Amino acid sequence: MRRQVRKPFCVVESRQNFWNPDACDLMLENDRSMSFNDRLPIKSISGWTPYVVLLVAGVVLWLKLDSFPESWPVHWNARGEADQWATKTPLGILFPIIVGAVLCVLFELIKALVASATIRRSKERMRLEVAEALAEMNRDLLTIMQTATATIFALLAVLLPAGAQVNARWFVVTVLTVMALAVVFGLSRWLRSLRVLRRSGKLPATAGWNGLIYSDESDDRLWVPKIAGPGYTLNFAKPAAWLIMAGILLFVVAVLIIVFASIK
Repeated sequence: MRRQVRKPFCVVESRQNFWNPDACDLMLENDRSMSFNDRLPIKSISGWTPYVVLLVAGVVLWLKLDSFPESWPVHWNARGEADQWATKTPLGILFPIIVGAVLCVLFELIKALVASATIRRSKERMRLEVAEALAEMNRDLLTIMQTATATIFALLAVLLPAGAQVNARWFVVTVLTVMALAVVFGLSRWLRSLRVLRRSGKLPATAGWNGLIYSDESDDRLWVPKIAGPGYTLNFAKPAAWLIMAGILLFVVAVLIIVFASIK
C-alpha cells in the first residue's frame, strides 16, 4: 500500500490570506530532500546573553571591590546635588544588577506569552514548524531588547560605585538611544529571518504585506491581524491609519518634551 504524506500548506494570494493545502506539490518534493535546519534556517541570539552581561558586571564589581568608597551617590536632584546614597554592602553594590535580573525575568515571561500566542494563532494557517520559527523570531527580538536593558543596569552597577555622576537628562537620552538601537537591530534581524522563510518556500509572500507593513487598498479593514504574533496592525492604505500613527508619534514627542522640561 502506498504511503500517504500530508501536503504542506501554502498561501493563496488574496486579501483574506487563506491557506490552501493543495497548492504546493512542488514544495512537498523539496521537503523530502531537505533537513529541518535547511528548511527553516532561523538563527537566534542565545537567551543567556542578558544574564551573561549581568554576570560580567558582577565579576567587574568583585574585582574592583577594594577600590570602592564606603558610600557613593546614586541619585541627584534638579540642582545636580546628590540626595540619595548607596553604601558598601552586598545589597548596595548589587542593587542595579538585582533590578536588571528582575527585569530580565519579566522579559522571560513576556517571551513565553508572545511565543505561545504566536504558535497558537499561526499554526491554524501554516505548518507547525513555520509557526514555531515565527515564534522564535519574536523571541529573538525580545531577547535583544532584554539584553539592552541588562546592559543599561550593568553599566549603572559599575559606573556608580566608581564615582560617575549620572546626569538625569543624559541618562534618559542614553536609555532611549540604547533601546531604540536595540529595536532597530532586532527588527532588522526579524525582517531578514522573514525573507529567509519566504525564500525557503515555507512562507510565501501574502497579499498586502511588505515585511511588517500592511497596505491593501482593496481591504476595507483599518486594523488587521499581525502576520506573526498576537495583536493587530494598521492597514496603511487607509488615510486614517496615517492619522492614528501621527497621533501616536505626537503623543510620544509631547511626553518626551515634558520629561526633558522637568529635568535640569
